[in-house]
Amino acid sequence: MAAPERTPEARDMFVFLHRKLGFTKEAAAALVDQQGLDDKDELVEFDDDLIDGTCKAVRKPSSGQDGHQIPEIAAHRLQLLVYFAKHRERTQRELNIRVTELHALLVLKDQRTMEKNWTKQNPEHKPDAVVLDAQRAATAFDQAVTTLRRLRGVTGVPLSYVVRHKIFPYQDEDEGDIPCGEANSKYQTIDEELEARAPILNYRADWEDYDPLETDEYEKTGPFHPSFLADTKKVWSVLHAMWGTSGVWTHVKSFDKTQNGRQVYRTLMRHFFGGNKVSTMMTGVHTALRGLTYSGDTKHFTFDKYVTNHVNQHNTADRLTDYGATKLDEHIKIDYFMTGIKSSEFDATKNNVTANRDNFTDFDTVKNLFVEFRRLQHASRPASTSRTIASVGRGGGRSSAGRGGGGRGSGRGRGEKNASYEDRKKRIPTQAEVDRCTHIVNKKYTDDEYRNLSDAEKQKLWQLRHPGQAPGTDASNKRKVAAVRSAAKDDDDDDKSLFGDDTDEDAARSSNRNNPALTKRKKDK
Repeated sequence: MAAPERTPEARDMFVFLHRKLGFTKEAAAALVDQQGLDDKDELVEFDDDLIDGTCKAVRKPSSGQDGHQIPEIAAHRLQLLVYFAKHRERTQRELNIRVTELHALLVLKDQRTMEKNWTKQNPEHKPDAVVLDAQRAATAFDQAVTTLRRLRGVTGVPLSYVVRHKIFPYQDEDEGDIPCGEANSKYQTIDEELEARAPILNYRADWEDYDPLETDEYEKTGPFHPSFLADTKKVWSVLHAMWGTSGVWTHVKSFDKTQNGRQVYRTLMRHFFGGNKVSTMMTGVHTALRGLTYSGDTKHFTFDKYVTNHVNQHNTADRLTDYGATKLDEHIKIDYFMTGIKSSEFDATKNNVTANRDNFTDFDTVKNLFVEFRRLQHASRPASTSRTIASVGRGGGRSSAGRGGGGRGSGRGRGEKNASYEDRKKRIPTQAEVDRCTHIVNKKYTDDEYRNLSDAEKQKLWQLRHPGQAPGTDASNKRKVAAVRSAAKDDDDDDKSLFGDDTDEDAARSSNRNNPALTKRKKDK
């Protein structure tokens, strides 16, 4: 029996099935001539179950015709071809079966597997309600988009495409819009490409009756793509769960009947970011960045928090660019960051950046330089000195060591009255630890800077200011510095003074033993 006359599209499909997917000529002919797989447009009507049934019909036809062997790998590649055709449709790209290579199908293999297992691995939950007001609007909208990115529409596209800014994202730059996975593509992930290009309308930008100036009218009347109509209702339910309890929901109450999630999102976005509101919010970002300063670590504010505050403001500025704000320049970010650092410990790092501007053109590079300097600075400190111990004062009572250790009078002090000598001795840095503090110089440190020095660093500073003098030997000092425990010293000195400089004269002077006012009077005989 002579083979039927095939259309050019059918011939292309036959060649693709046979030469690129691995079907035999007989099986490929049966699929094209008998099973209706004779055009690229037919591919989008298939799914995995239909492909399995079609291949079974070719292997064992019920009409008494001869069956044809189909390798399992060829059947699997046919499933990938169907997925590829649907992917081209949902990214609004033409499918040219004649120039398509097997490699293009295999690139999408992992994406296909991920989408098939998405619901099982990422069960959907009702999102938590969040407050939507002027102060938290940018964060709330960003959180909504993040939530929608974790949800999939009817065609497997992340639901965030429903609320994207452009209804026709490809209309003005489609020629240079290279698919993800190919060289020079602007898309880093397939999901990013899907979010940008998934169809909202049933129009194509190259249609003759398409008018790019009528986008506002298209937003209201369509015609909408069937998958979008299903997905926008799901988006409405998500936004209602998140923002339905906020007072501003009154402004979108009219969409409750149609459940148009895109219109809800766009209406609330205009409410918070329309007109001059974006400019005002951007001015607030600049004001906040100018007001951030760092003069040294305190109990509730560290350098890490200073860096985080800058990054948070940058993220806010980036979100505002989606609503028309001007992008925050990298040099402005760097200037705000360095100007706000008042602590002298970073002077060398700041000078490095200033002298090598060409090497530090973006904020992340500068930030990483400062963070790395701080990390190395902390790494040079002994691990055992994570908590600062103040110097021992004049005897026992109150001192700067949290009411313990040293202070006025000869009392034992409140904070460490139960601490043993060995416990106190273990907290004294060794000379080896002091010698490692090469970054300490003899200069005036602020109170905050000195408070954050470790015990070894404080001892190093004392030694720089008192060259040739052993700790604790200056009896005229009103504040004695904690003695340095030598690494080679024996451990059998429990019964000795911590400083080794208490003389009998000092002991007598600090005692009331010979005070005549306290001497017991003898009875007259």
